[in-house]
Amino acid sequence: MATSLRAAALASELTNLLHRHVSSTDETEMNELDARVREVLEAAAASLADLKSANDPSAQAEALRLGAEVRKLKSQVAEIQRLSREKYEFGRRPAGA
Repeated sequence: MATSLRAAALASELTNLLHRHVSSTDETEMNELDARVREVLEAAAASLADLKSANDPSAQAEALRLGAEVRKLKSQVAEIQRLSREKYEFGRRPAGA
C-alpha cells in the first residue's frame, strides 16, 4: 500500500515537472527541471527495487510488471523533454530564419 501511494505521488510530481518543462521559456529552469525529473525517476526505480526485494511473490510479480511500465515511462519522458527543448530552440530563432 505504501508503495502504491509513493508511486502515485511520484507520478503526480512527474506530471507537474513535465508540464512546467513544456511551458518554460528559460533554459536554466529547464535544466533544473531536467535534474528534478531524473531524481523522481530514480526514486521510482528505488521504490521498485524495494518491491522486488519483498518476500511476497505477488509483490515481486507486480514489481516486474511495473518495471516494464517504468522503462516505457522513461522513454516517453525523454521524448517529452526532447520535444520541449526543440520548442524552446525554435522559439529562440529570429523571425524568418
